[in-house]
Formats: sequence, structure tokens, C-alpha cells
Amino acid sequence: MTVMNNRGSSKLVMPMLALNAVALIGMLGLFVYTRVLYKRPVITEAQQRKILDAELERKEKARIAAFVPALYKVPKFEANLKPSGNKEHMLSIGLSLEMADQSFQSLLDDKRPQFMNRLNQVIANTTAEEIITIQGRLLFRSKIFGIISEILKVEKGPAPVRDLYFTEFLIQ
Repeated sequence: MTVMNNRGSSKLVMPMLALNAVALIGMLGLFVYTRVLYKRPVITEAQQRKILDAELERKEKARIAAFVPALYKVPKFEANLKPSGNKEHMLSIGLSLEMADQSFQSLLDDKRPQFMNRLNQVIANTTAEEIITIQGRLLFRSKIFGIISEILKVEKGPAPVRDLYFTEFLIQ
């Protein structure tokens, strides 16, 4: 055992007091900061929704950037419109469908007879006066879009058809 003299212990007392003082000041500073100075940000539902919406928008932009459209051309065909009065009209129409994925093209090929039949039914129940205006064409376009969506029902994933283009639209 070693016996300490007064000189050896006095050399250790000053550094220990200084170390304790620094630790005490640090603890006091931490307490003052966490209890008095630091204000926790208020988290609201609106802020969280905004963050989630921004994340969803970013993901949607990335998905759209990766999208390579596949066009499906429906050959030009002619069909009789519903007679208006004593006049009969014929519609000559060509369509292109912008598909979400090329895999839907084979599905549409398989369902093409059903699509063409339903399209002919819509045309046969439409008069020339109804589709001669811009609003009428937009309504006619939405009917065609509805037929396609109904025929190509998909349980999950993107809608099979993204857009529909008239490549030819002639009323005689």
C-alpha cells in the first residue's frame, strides 16, 4: 500500500475540481437548453399531409418519366350514324390508343371483336348533329373511352389506356 502525502493529493484535487466544474456547467447548459430554450416543432396533420403529397408527387413524376407510350392503332372503319329526320349519315373514323404498357396490346387484340361491336353500337345510337360539335366529340370520345375501360378491366395497376386519339373523323 502506498501512503499519500499532502503534496500528491493536492496536485489531484485541482484538476478534479476543474473537471467537476466543467461537467456541472455542461449538465446545467444541457438542462437549460432542453427545458427552456429548445422549442419542439409543432407537428400538424396538414404538415404531414403536405410532406406525403410531395413524396407521392415525386414518385408519380418518376413513374411518368419512365413511361414509354405504346400506341395501338385501330384500323379505319366506317359505320352508319343514327338517322336524323330523313337524312342518313356515315361516320368514317380512325383511332389510336395510347396504352399504359405494351402488354395491354395483346389483351386488346384478343378483345378487339367485342370492342368493335360495342363501338358500332355507340355509333349507331349517335346522330350526326350530336358529334358535329366539339362538345359532342368530347362526349363521343368519353363513351369510347368508357367502352375500352369496361372491356379491358384491370384489377390492379395502371389503367390500360391513357389516351385516345382520332386519326380520322369524317362525317358524310
